[in-house]
Amino acid sequence: MENALRTKSLEVKEQYEKQLRELQEAYGEAMLELRARNKLASLLGNEDELRSDNGLVVTSRSDTALVGSYGLQQEFITSYSPEQNGMVERVIRTLEDQCVHRHRFETLQHASRVIADWIDFYNHWRPHQALATKTPAETYALVA
Repeated sequence: MENALRTKSLEVKEQYEKQLRELQEAYGEAMLELRARNKLASLLGNEDELRSDNGLVVTSRSDTALVGSYGLQQEFITSYSPEQNGMVERVIRTLEDQCVHRHRFETLQHASRVIADWIDFYNHWRPHQALATKTPAETYALVA
């Protein structure tokens, strides 16, 4: 009888600890989302607008609906004015120069994997001069 009670109390303790871990994870995810939303709001300037170029992807119905579902309005840069979107254009150029042009992709999956690996390298391992030789991940951790 005593062993049965002890086993039962261990099961209850394990269940409690499991639920506590799940709550802590959920709280952590909620805090990360809140930080990300606050960071996004600070980057947007006008908290209700998301600025982008006039590309087919961001002007599609599905993208417009997605942006709307977040309660944002789309704002577009002047057509044929990449200088208004310089940071994104620079990242795309760096991606092409340092990754895409250096590989011969056999399949879409191969390209997706190589590009995903490069983006991970770019964000977590490659120092950036504009960030005082820190990585974007290190810089984000400082402001988050």
